[in-house]
Amino acid sequence: MKEVYPIPKWATDYHKNFMLKERTKCFKTCLKCGETKLIFKFSVDKRNIDGRVNVCKACRSIESLKYYYHNQVKIL
Repeated sequence: MKEVYPIPKWATDYHKNFMLKERTKCFKTCLKCGETKLIFKFSVDKRNIDGRVNVCKACRSIESLKYYYHNQVKIL
């Protein structure tokens, strides 16, 4: 049977501090347009380290509209 070692306290503390630091940032850079914007311009996504998606709401809106117009037959 494989022996499982406990995670050291310093490692869990480091991870908690890192996550807290990432979640309290005020600005983020959009991967689509490259602009640095306030954090509330990004939708919430708990799977990411900072708790926000990587593309701003404006860019996601444009992507959604493009998809809708190119795929209206499939959607409707």
